[in-house]
Order: sequence, then C-alpha cells, then structure tokens
Amino acid sequence: MSYCLNPECSQPQNPLSTQFCLNCGSALRLLKGRYQVMQLISNTSGCARTYLGLDRERGEAKCAIKHLVSLPKVQGNAALYEKAIALFEQEAERLTNLDAHPQIPSLWDFFQEENQRYLVQEFIPGQNLAQCLQQNGPFTEAQIRNLLQGLLPVLQFIHNRQIIHRDIKPANLMLRQGLESAPEGFVLIDFGISKQLAQTAIAQTGTVGIGTQGYAPLEQMLTGKTYPASDLYSLGVTGLCLLTGVEPDRLYDPSQGRWLWRETQLQGNPISENLGGMLDKLTQVAIGDRYQSAQEALNDLNSSPYNLPTITQPSEDDPEFLDAPPLVVAKLGPANYRTLNEAIKNALPYTIVKVRAGFYAESLRIDKPLQIMGEGNKEDIIIESQLAPCVRMEGDRALIRGVTFHYRNWTQIHRADRLGRFMGQRLHSPYAISITHGNLTLEECTIHGSGLANIYIKGKNTNATLRRCEVTGDSQYGVWMTQDSRSSLEFCQIYGQTIGVKSDRHAEANLEHCQISQMTGEGILVSEAGHGSASFCEIFQNGGRGVHIKKQSNLSLKQCRLYGNQKQGIYVTSNGAGPIEQCDLRGNEGGPWWIAPRCAVARRGNIET
Repeated sequence: MSYCLNPECSQPQNPLSTQFCLNCGSALRLLKGRYQVMQLISNTSGCARTYLGLDRERGEAKCAIKHLVSLPKVQGNAALYEKAIALFEQEAERLTNLDAHPQIPSLWDFFQEENQRYLVQEFIPGQNLAQCLQQNGPFTEAQIRNLLQGLLPVLQFIHNRQIIHRDIKPANLMLRQGLESAPEGFVLIDFGISKQLAQTAIAQTGTVGIGTQGYAPLEQMLTGKTYPASDLYSLGVTGLCLLTGVEPDRLYDPSQGRWLWRETQLQGNPISENLGGMLDKLTQVAIGDRYQSAQEALNDLNSSPYNLPTITQPSEDDPEFLDAPPLVVAKLGPANYRTLNEAIKNALPYTIVKVRAGFYAESLRIDKPLQIMGEGNKEDIIIESQLAPCVRMEGDRALIRGVTFHYRNWTQIHRADRLGRFMGQRLHSPYAISITHGNLTLEECTIHGSGLANIYIKGKNTNATLRRCEVTGDSQYGVWMTQDSRSSLEFCQIYGQTIGVKSDRHAEANLEHCQISQMTGEGILVSEAGHGSASFCEIFQNGGRGVHIKKQSNLSLKQCRLYGNQKQGIYVTSNGAGPIEQCDLRGNEGGPWWIAPRCAVARRGNIET
C-alpha cells in the first residue's frame, strides 16, 4: 500500500502501484527519491505523525518516517513555528548522539522537502508494552525484573549524555520481535519532539507540564524541571501498571498520598519484598527519596535475591497434574487420540491433555481432574457444539486454557418468552459452558455462544474462575451465576450479549479488571439476593444501565469506570445495596446513578461530573 501525505485527504490509503491518490489526486511520490510511505503508525501527539516506510536504497528495508506537522497554536505564529523547527532539528541531533546504543532506534536520515521536514529512523518490529499488556495480561515478577534489567542501562546511557527522556510509559517501550524474553529486547522510543512541541504551544496558555499525566512526576508536571530521577519515577510507575494492569490515575490515592498497587495486585501473581521495595523507592513523590541514578537502581536490582512468597503446594493426597503422563489430541499427525472425548474418557485423573490445531465438533463431559491445554493459537483450536454445551463440568476440578468454544443453538431460545426459555433449559441446556459441579478454571479462552448463556454456573458447591477470557456472541447472558454458586472473573472482555454478567439467587460474582460493553441491556445485573464485587472494571457503551442492583442484592463497586451507557451508570432498586467507592461515573446518558428509597448505598470519592 501507499499513503497520501495530504493532511486534508480523508482516504489516504492507496494501492502500491498508484502514482496519484485515488481520493484527492495528490502525487504519491518517493520522499527524497527513496522513501516509500506505506501506512500511518501514530498520530497521537498532534505535532508529528509517524509512518511505516520502505527505504529503496537499503533493499526496501522498513523504516519509521516522522513528519513534522503544525499544531493549531503554531499556525500563523512565525516565532513559534521557528521554535518548532528548532526542536525538530534538536531531536535529530539528540538521536545522532544516541545512535551507538542498540536499544535506541538508529537515525537514518533527516531532511527537508517541499518545505516539510522529515526524520527517518530504524523500524522496530514487535509490540509496545501497552499492547503486550492488553494482549497477555499483567506482567510477572520475572518480566518486571527483565524490564528493569534491560532499561536501567539505557537510561544511564542517555543520562550520561545529559538527556532526559521525559515520557517513559508502556506505549514508548517496544519489545523487539525475536528478543521477547531477553533484557536487550526492550527498546526506548520517542525522544521528545512531540512532548516539546506540545509544551511550546501549550506554554502560551501558561501551562508548564510536560509528559503523560500519571506517569510523569510532580516536579515535571508543575515546573517543567526534570532530572535523572524523573525518568526513574516514570519507569517505576510503568512497572506498577504492567504488574497490576491498572492505569496510574487509578493506582494512586491522593487523599492518602500513596500508591495502592499492593491492594490491586492479583492473587496468584506474587511479588518479592525486594522488588516491591524497589518499585516503592522508584515512585516516591520527593525527588530525594528516589534512586538518584539508574546505575544505583541497577545495583540494587542485581544485589537483591529473587525469592517469591511461598505458595502452598498440593498435599500427598492431592497429586500434582504432572504425575500423570500427558496425552496429545490432534486431527492430523502423531497423537494419542483424534477426539477430546476419547482422551477424557481414557485419561487418568490429573492428566494434562494437550490439544493441537483443529476443528473439534464435540460436547465435552469432564468428570475427573484434568487440564486441557491448547498448543498454538487459540483461534486455531475450535471446539464447537450445537444444542448440547461445549463443556459440561461434572468433576471436582479442571482447568482449560487457550482454546476457542463455539456454541450454536438454532432454536433461538434466548429470544423466546419466559415459558419458552424454561422449557428450553430443561430440554437442551442452552449454554456454551455449563458448570453445575466442582471448580472449573478457564484461562485465555474465547467463548462464543448464541444460547441462553455463554457460561452458566449453578449450585452451592460450584466455583468458576475466568482469567483473560473473551466472552462474545448474542446470547441472553454472557456469564450467568445462580443458586449459591461462586465465580471470579479477572481481566476478561465480555461484549455483545443482552446482559453481560448476571448474578442471582445468592450467587457471588467477583470481577477484577474486566471490560463489559456493547450489551443491548445491562452490563451487570445483580438480582434476588445476589452479591459480589467489581473492582477496576470498565463498563461502557451498553444499551441499558451500566450496573443494575435490585431485589435485596448487594454489589460492591470500587475504582470502576462506567461511561457511554444509554441509561444510568448505576441503578439501584428494591432494597438493593452496596458501597460505591472512587468510581468514575461521567458520560452516561441517564446520569451517574439513580437510587430508590430504602436502598442502603454508601457513596465515597466518586466522580460524577
């Protein structure tokens, strides 16, 4: 593809062989006779646009082309425009001075053409850390240590040359493809043109701060002054966000003057006291309380032992899964079985069943302790069933990871009236996943359904855990918990149903870091003495209310964002209750909330307007 550089063009993408833009007619020339602009990579700063390009004189090597564009406040102000040009040239000079470090993109070219200025850098293949977090969930201690081990020497390198980055955050840290597990795989990008140009324009209004709010320290935002310890603060905040999966404005409590990352950290992702102490020191508000150099922090990191908190291991009468030989299921190639049902039937308790790519038209009945592990991309491992659930959980415990479930119900039971749904439940069990006994953990799975519920959890002794799962399809409910069951949802995306999460009849639902959106009705419905909690969740763009609590139910909401919902953010009726703390309730068409009389709702520290 070829990209039109006319800023007024509404459809700039063109076929590669085209000489003139098919939309606006502008010439699609090679910059400087050698650089082919392929597509837009970034336009977030408003001061510089970054494109993916090809260098014809380097064997069509990929490159990143940064183009200086005028801010509205710069246009028509000759002095300010000259300052913008000087800062753009200053970035090129900085990159020239930093060209010797392999974890900083090399500067290939800097030129002016038709009164436009361009800067060409090495293209870094891979993802930035914000994308890694979104795709894979929170980082472990080993990954955070790897990050610090890789970036602290880079910061020491630039600080020795009297350069402060000023905008360290996950989006400005790349993980080079092929070196994902190595400290030297981390690459520091974006050395200041966008930040400094923005500051130059914004300074006209009297605002001083540079950097990204939440990641930048107080001295940087208030005075514009920066020190090596300022970059270290931003790196520490980046570590906290990657560790918890939560943005800094929801991790720091200004009323207490402290970070809440330990309270936010997920169970099952332990952090040693040594690393925790390092992160605390990196993120101190007072400059003098932080590490004063990257080398000092690196020395501390290298001298601190890597001892995680003790995790209780299975007892002798609860054998580990690794004790049983694994089984392989595949449609083609070497395998123990061709179907999952065969493998489950013949597996010993505590067996690991490895599933390879293929389409498995099966309804699984799990009646013993097992692990079912997808090998490869989950999109390539599909378990599909019609009428009967893809999985019936009837054993004591099991874990399923890395597969895609498709449940198809041609009866359209989710669109039936109450009597029709009642009869359909008895006849067909219209759920993608049915959990009526034991403990089932689903990790990194996609569950797509068109029945009454994608995931149905029922019964006093029933527990379900969902981690980093995607729940989609046009079912009546994304996740439905009922009759004293318990469930935990962590870092899940639930979208496209009538109601995202329903908890009723004394069921307990606990959600952390979930996104619930695009429902035709409520995002979360808690009814008939259901209860539970939602922390650090985003509930947005639903056709009804964000959260509806009714009929003597109780839901605790803490540090959630509810926005873009067609009705109220939170709606409480019929003796519903629950504390609502530090939630952002702005931007709901029906207002932040509506609470009926006789509903015991404690509200503290919420943002409503």
